[in-house]
Amino acid sequence: MNKKVIEALAKITNVPVSDLTSAIESESSELTFDVNKTFSVKEWETFETNRQKEKDTEYNNGKEVGVRQFVQGAKKDIGLDYEGKDGKMFLEKYKEKVIGDIGDNPDERVVNLTKDLSILRESALKDLEAETKKYNTVNDKYNSLKNGNEISGYAPNKPKGMDLSDAVFIMENVLSFQRDDEGQKIVMRDGQVIKDKTRNAVGWETAVKDYWIEKEWTASTSDGGRGDGPKPNGSDPKKFSKQSELTAYFEEKGINPLGLEATAIQNEAGKNDDFDYLG
Repeated sequence: MNKKVIEALAKITNVPVSDLTSAIESESSELTFDVNKTFSVKEWETFETNRQKEKDTEYNNGKEVGVRQFVQGAKKDIGLDYEGKDGKMFLEKYKEKVIGDIGDNPDERVVNLTKDLSILRESALKDLEAETKKYNTVNDKYNSLKNGNEISGYAPNKPKGMDLSDAVFIMENVLSFQRDDEGQKIVMRDGQVIKDKTRNAVGWETAVKDYWIEKEWTASTSDGGRGDGPKPNGSDPKKFSKQSELTAYFEEKGINPLGLEATAIQNEAGKNDDFDYLG
């Protein structure tokens, strides 16, 4: 690997040049990167705060959905007829039914009904998991189609040798553009919300442009696409003249300097013969 490239990577990753060189040249060498050093103190505090909120939200949402799904299924199987999916109300209604159904052998009836309830609960939880997965798949595809025109408008250019519609189609097979419960635009990839390094959700426009960079589609085209003509520094990696500008761009956009996206941008910038890796 070019010596200047190694020195630049060492500067970004806070790893001595000698250690990085040894790790690249030796297949058995082990090298540990301290990702925390790519965060400012404020960014790290934001990351920790947002991550804790995520954990709390995931737990509460899962708990609430599980209760509602169970109540809905249990009402139908038991034969309860009332409005609502609240767990407390269900227990009251079920208690009333048990008392009303008790005959000459109340202890035996209670044991049997309790056993039936346990079976229904286990079955409901399994059905919930399967149905939720199906719903998420269908909902992801629906949202991607509905927002197609807006998403296409964020594409920075038409990839060379490819129609814009084909490029967007390829992207939407990987990314799913949605809105959360608060109406905030979010993007899903492999079933997870795409987030920047401070754990804030990445918006549609940023996700589209980052995907164009990932696929190396950001270069100017010669067939009349939107990529023709000059681009401001920050939208075309080839416009970066030195490493410090590139590092600042990674920090501004929340891009992990050790990730695949950063590597793609770094490679594009390196195509500029005058690019200063140490600047």
